[in-house]
Amino acid sequence: MHDENTLLISRRSDLDKILDAHNAITRIKGKEYAPTAAEIQEWLDKNNKSTMEQYSRTAIFDKLKNYCHLSEDHDYIEICEWHNGEGFDVEIDGNPGAKFQLTWGQLDALNTLIKKLNKNDGED
Repeated sequence: MHDENTLLISRRSDLDKILDAHNAITRIKGKEYAPTAAEIQEWLDKNNKSTMEQYSRTAIFDKLKNYCHLSEDHDYIEICEWHNGEGFDVEIDGNPGAKFQLTWGQLDALNTLIKKLNKNDGED
């Protein structure tokens, strides 16, 4: 459902941009003028205010064998910090493998619960 909503919003945004182009062209050439697709595309290209940003991210990589005796020689772990600094992506290549994201708060919660679990491990 979320993907469908995102797609609809994206399509609506695209339609709004096309209507903006049409309105801008007809303001110049008259209300009765019907702009061609090429004219609309030219206007969109000229007036596109891109928000793209290229940047580097901090990442670290290591062989999983250095941490897990069950790992194969080719298994690895890679952690890449988000550009905004609020968390990171984790990729673990192995059996089982995993890809997930965590905020720093989620990592704190995970570490706290694991410590509690390890502390309670001998109390049965």
